Amino acid sequence: ITPTGYVGPITRAKINALCGDVTSGGGGGGGGGSVPQPPCVNGVCPPKTEPPKPIYGSPVISGISGPQSLKVGEQGTWTVTASDPNNGTLSYSVTWGDEYQYQKPSVQGMYATTPTTSQQSAIFTHTYSQVGTYTPVFTVTNNNGQSAKTSLSVNVGEVTSTNRAPVITDNSGDHSTPSGQAVNFYFKATDADNDDLAWGISDWGDGSPGSNSTCREGGSQNGANHNYSTSHTWNNPGKYLVTVFVSDCRGGSDSESFSVYVGDTQSSNFTITTPSPLPNAKVGTPFNTPLTVSGIPTGYNSNSLGWGTSNASLFPPGVYFGAGEGGQQYMNIYGTPTVAGIYTFSITVSAGSQSVSKQFTLTVDPATTVITPTITVISPNGGETLTTGNIQRISWTSTGTSLVNLVNLYIVNGSVNTGSGNTNLIGSSIPTSQGYYDWTIPPVGQLPGGVGGGNFKVRIENANNSTVIDYSNASFSIIAPVTTVPGYRYLKVQSTSNSWIAWHEIQAIDSSGNVLSPVSCTPLASGSYNSSCGDVYPGKGGYWNAGSLSGTITLDYGSDKNITQVKLLPSNSPTLANATHTVSAWADGASEGSATVLKTFSGQIQDQVWLTYQSPIAQSNASQLASILDALKSALASLKKSLQ
Repeated sequence: ITPTGYVGPITRAKINALCGDVTSGGGGGGGGGSVPQPPCVNGVCPPKTEPPKPIYGSPVISGISGPQSLKVGEQGTWTVTASDPNNGTLSYSVTWGDEYQYQKPSVQGMYATTPTTSQQSAIFTHTYSQVGTYTPVFTVTNNNGQSAKTSLSVNVGEVTSTNRAPVITDNSGDHSTPSGQAVNFYFKATDADNDDLAWGISDWGDGSPGSNSTCREGGSQNGANHNYSTSHTWNNPGKYLVTVFVSDCRGGSDSESFSVYVGDTQSSNFTITTPSPLPNAKVGTPFNTPLTVSGIPTGYNSNSLGWGTSNASLFPPGVYFGAGEGGQQYMNIYGTPTVAGIYTFSITVSAGSQSVSKQFTLTVDPATTVITPTITVISPNGGETLTTGNIQRISWTSTGTSLVNLVNLYIVNGSVNTGSGNTNLIGSSIPTSQGYYDWTIPPVGQLPGGVGGGNFKVRIENANNSTVIDYSNASFSIIAPVTTVPGYRYLKVQSTSNSWIAWHEIQAIDSSGNVLSPVSCTPLASGSYNSSCGDVYPGKGGYWNAGSLSGTITLDYGSDKNITQVKLLPSNSPTLANATHTVSAWADGASEGSATVLKTFSGQIQDQVWLTYQSPIAQSNASQLASILDALKSALASLKKSLQ
């Protein structure tokens, strides 16, 4: 620049490149590009005015778009949008990440030159030849040499990039509010790809438009907008369904709905009317109790009420809380309890901003134990032999004695037809818990049917309920007492004759039919009558071989023997006439003077003639056997009659 302010052409070109075209001034020594100066007055000039200095700023990248996945050999297209604060010319370059660099200048004037932040764009295309993940870096430079960069990753080849949708993790849930009052809502979401998110409310439920945030276009994904807040005011009471949604602008989204209860005026009568404590429940028995309310606020009805409980775990196991028939006004506490106890819990009902709570107590009683009353005969229970006149203890066990408190006892004779009276009452209204009864067995004639025998049973039954009953498992016998008559130990045979006598073998037999052998033999003789024990051996008692008048032989069979039968066997030679014979016997411990004459006979004994005698024991047994046989005959006759 010359002292006169002249600017040469080279300098002017540089100035124009930096500051734009500045017209050169002429004449009066004014320099080109100078700012006109005010004139001097009276030789005094004002301060010189300097031209404004230019302001230079870096380019601003406002957007980038391009593919996030490509196949090997597939061409991708990227668009970068930027602006220059000085409205200068921008140039674009890219490093693709596969060792090649490309440059593509933008076209100046693609957008209007004013305002200074006008947008300029560049479009790039590229094809990758190998599988991998690449991050192309785009650089924008202005004509002052200042630059800005951005990048966008791309997955090339078989590696597939799968977008993962965002997930709403927190919303404000159901709300209650008076009409005309703003309600604030807060939401939160996560995105596994760390994408930027856009939120919105599809509809507030009252006809007013929803609120939305828009997707961010271009640029890297930085996990922005993962939280979202908004508000709304409802002017009319009612229940409104609101849906919030979130999107990652890449096809992934999530949504949740909730209700807003808007009330009108407060109601002081709004209350839960179901009384507490609740009716008792019982383990194993279905339970159901409705919950009712009154004083529902204006603008609400039974179906718009909100019910809840502070802690469902406080309910009895097996019992639940839920809606019943007739709308939510009739919520139920229902279920089948499984554990006895006393349980306390609270239930809340709300209508808009109003809510009331009530504490309830529910007692669960234990399950009812069903006791089936039983009676079981213990004795006599079969196989026993009872004797009339004795005391027999009849015993039993029982369950449910509170239900079976008294029993009656019977003796039943199975040998007698029912129509003939086979059952006798032997005890009545005996306390069941006593467990026994002592019965004096009556004479045989007073037993059912008037006979004894071996077909008796005891029957025990509840005095008030004859279905609770039991019998002896098997039959037992009832007999008359046996009079014991001792058998004989000693046996004496005495014979008197005026001529020869010859007889042979005396047999003594016990109750089992055994032929006894004497342990000693004592012969006695009178005159020329000779008696002998020389032939005494098992089964034989001796004989006489000569003499006259009388002779006696006495046999002792021992203290452990019991003679019940005697047989006299003649010899091979007949006894002569005029002979008299006497057979006597006495028991162990008795004397001969107390002997009992068993048999006296006279005359000639023919060959093979037997003399048989049964002792009183055998006679008694035979009598009892005859009685039993008579009873059996009677029973058979009755049975035959009943079958006809």
